[in-house]
Amino acid sequence: AEVKRLVGDRVCLIGNVNCGKLDTGTDEEVVESARYALRHGMPGGGYIFSTSNCIYTGMRLARYELMLDVWRREGNYPDAQ
Repeated sequence: AEVKRLVGDRVCLIGNVNCGKLDTGTDEEVVESARYALRHGMPGGGYIFSTSNCIYTGMRLARYELMLDVWRREGNYPDAQ
């Protein structure tokens, strides 16, 4: 939220879903990390939903799909009027 406040009107921000949580966290931690990234990145636009790093070799596909499910449900901007 601090970076968004400081430079969000001049740059596009990307990422911040915690890869460690995707790899070793619980499903609840994955969902919360995805929601945190959306909640803090989306306001005002200029945000690309992604992980905090690359997806690790051997990461379970189900975890990545869980992250994407949160994005599909909660990561949509309202239609511009």
